[in-house]
Amino acid sequence: LLSNKKENGWTVMELLEHICITENKIHTLMLKPSDTAAESKEILGKEKIRHLTVKEGKEKVMAPEALHPKGELKDIESFKKRFLEQRKDLKENIENGNLIVDNRTRKHPSLGEMTVSDWLHFLISHTERHVQQMKELVV
Repeated sequence: LLSNKKENGWTVMELLEHICITENKIHTLMLKPSDTAAESKEILGKEKIRHLTVKEGKEKVMAPEALHPKGELKDIESFKKRFLEQRKDLKENIENGNLIVDNRTRKHPSLGEMTVSDWLHFLISHTERHVQQMKELVV
């Protein structure tokens, strides 16, 4: 089941690796200073991001090459270990003030300018969208 794929699509393991790569890149991006800021802590907000990513996300958006799976994760245990470590690091960086959830912005390739809070909402919706894709592959 983990190697099932649709035409021009990724396998379950490749989707899981893509989630980890994407989360790592976003985490790193949010830790860096930004030259731009929004007037509020959110531009899009949780519901709009979820709507665009999960509910309307049926249309395939090609991820940038840097976010493509590299074949580093070979099984569910390696994914679980990496994913949980990354989420732990993210939580610790927020709790210790290394990652401040403020109105700094960074541009998303298809959603436009997003604040740190928007990016955190995106992490959740992005993962949810790929979980949907994985369900379609294993049914």
